Amino acid sequence: MTTVKNLNGGLFFLLELATYAVAAWWGFATFAAWPLKLLAGLGAPALLITIWVLFGAPNATHHLDGPARAVLLALWFGSAVAGLVALGRPGLALGFASVAVLVSAGDLAWSGT
Repeated sequence: MTTVKNLNGGLFFLLELATYAVAAWWGFATFAAWPLKLLAGLGAPALLITIWVLFGAPNATHHLDGPARAVLLALWFGSAVAGLVALGRPGLALGFASVAVLVSAGDLAWSGT
């Protein structure tokens, strides 16, 4: 079971990085003016990093467990899914959401062990 848990942790980390990448992609692709592109393209990932450091990371300042963590993960990965849909990539969004649900379920199941 340790192998499955480690694989889940690795996939979780890759999804976390992908969430940052989608936020930056969305920000740079959504706006026409360069100042707005820079603000959104750098600001959206910065906001997500701040949220993760405060609430999601294992050594977070205000680490969430149980239902609160489930809500955080739904909003966290949901932001990437929404970004992909906004970018006109619904198929990629569906794939991302499917993997995120499975990996989040594993994270929540093993979060106390």
